[in-house]
Amino acid sequence: MNKKPKTKRDSKEDIVKDDKNYITNLFLRYFFVLLVSINSMAILSNILTPLTFYPVLFILKLFYNATGNFSGTLIAVSSNSIWHSISIAEACIATSAYFLLLALNLTTKGILFKKRIKIFLVGAFSFLTLNILRIIVLAAMVVSGSALFDTAHFFFWHVLSTVIVIAIWLFSIKIYKINAIPVVSDIIKLREIIQRK
Repeated sequence: MNKKPKTKRDSKEDIVKDDKNYITNLFLRYFFVLLVSINSMAILSNILTPLTFYPVLFILKLFYNATGNFSGTLIAVSSNSIWHSISIAEACIATSAYFLLLALNLTTKGILFKKRIKIFLVGAFSFLTLNILRIIVLAAMVVSGSALFDTAHFFFWHVLSTVIVIAIWLFSIKIYKINAIPVVSDIIKLREIIQRK
């Protein structure tokens, strides 16, 4: 069965259709980022708090006499009969870091839906694991009475968290062979569409 050869008109119609699909996809991606930033940070925090708190408590119990409160924000750790209170504040959960991973993911064009979900889940799990380790290291410093706690806490939160998110994203684009740059690739594509009109 012979296929009908594509005419110039067919290819132009295909381009218009592809452009419309791209613009719809672009709108949905950026709308979702905006929606999450406005309404869903508290929801993300409610999901991430127990996912961070309980593994930290479990691991600390392996090394110390530790107990946690029901709200999932405070851990009491005993060492040499001295109790130390460790607060897992909202900043410790690092909800904004997960949002940054999501925003990088959604503002990158050309990723299929299933792949996009997989990239985000792998990135979020990687950050969760590293964040749990960060909290445990800081908790051990509190229990041991380390004079370097304040410096380490500042460095871990203000420097290392950002570096970790960027490293996870760079690792993701390498592993999943993503060639697009967040936001920039969308701007370039939109310029191409506008110039064709």
